[in-house]
Amino acid sequence: PFELGKAPLLRVGYIENTVMIDIHHIIADGSSSAIFFKELNELYMGRDLPETVQYGEFAVTDTYTEENEKYWLNIFKEEPTTLELPTDYERPEKQSFKGTYKYTRIEKELERKILNKCKQLGITPYAYHMACYNILLSKFSNNEDICVGMPVSGRSSKYLNTMGMFVNTVVLRSNPDGEKTFKDFANEVKEKSLEAINHQKYPYQLHRQLLHLIVQVSSCLLT
Repeated sequence: PFELGKAPLLRVGYIENTVMIDIHHIIADGSSSAIFFKELNELYMGRDLPETVQYGEFAVTDTYTEENEKYWLNIFKEEPTTLELPTDYERPEKQSFKGTYKYTRIEKELERKILNKCKQLGITPYAYHMACYNILLSKFSNNEDICVGMPVSGRSSKYLNTMGMFVNTVVLRSNPDGEKTFKDFANEVKEKSLEAINHQKYPYQLHRQLLHLIVQVSSCLLT
């Protein structure tokens, strides 16, 4: 494993005609991989690399605005409730990530129906699935105040060609109450998702500090 306090957090090896590159996720997000290999190819072809903004500038710059802060203050003007799901085992005193994964596939016919429904509703498949997920959590928890974390790129146009860890998490807070039609709720999720993305510059770690949210060590603020 890498020692996080010791640079570089990147290793390169050569095994049986194969170059192995190992980069710790703390210094590079998914978009950085494409940038890395593009620049590597340019150097391999003997070309000069264009000057780009370095990650250090982003790291020491407050990219959020007062408007971003006001937006999240308004979203959390009431403290969110803890989501209690009917699990097989009691929640441990300290949050644990022990478990397993279950993968499934949807049939082509069902996918086609979902895409057609999205066109009818005027929403993206992402908004459709997010709306369904929120409704599912609401039904399981008997709770109509649902907070779900959405990963966002965290990159503005200025940093599109910069390597680094820009990914941020924004909160989608929704209220899937029984009085709303699915069409209305799905469009509400779409609008709230767009609003959250437009205010994504506000770092997630500041949410709790700003709002003084009490997060239990046995649970996570977001689902």
